Amino acid sequence: MSFLRTPPGTALVSLACAAAGVIVVASYVPRHAPLPAPLVLVVLAGLFWAGAAWRGRRLVAGNIARPTLIAAAIAVAFLELVFAYDGTRGAPLALLTIALVLVALDLPLLISTYGATL
Repeated sequence: MSFLRTPPGTALVSLACAAAGVIVVASYVPRHAPLPAPLVLVVLAGLFWAGAAWRGRRLVAGNIARPTLIAAAIAVAFLELVFAYDGTRGAPLALLTIALVLVALDLPLLISTYGATL
């Protein structure tokens, strides 16, 4: 588990947890999804992201992170529109929104810190 000692490794675990949370909730659309398991995954993703952001705060390359964040934010906005259009409302939509925002924050952190840790 030495990859958890690096910011990209921690960001990758956060990305995996957030993506798994999105997949679990999205697999139930348009029915109501059970929320405890995805909620735990999203909370774990947030904690891992905070750890990765703290560890990689000096390693983030702004010229790589900014365009990546913009592209990820646009993709997340489209996904959010798809879920809203499909009729997802309430707590599942809020959980999806938080998980997708974490995905959008993980990608620039992962990509911009990876080269600095080689």
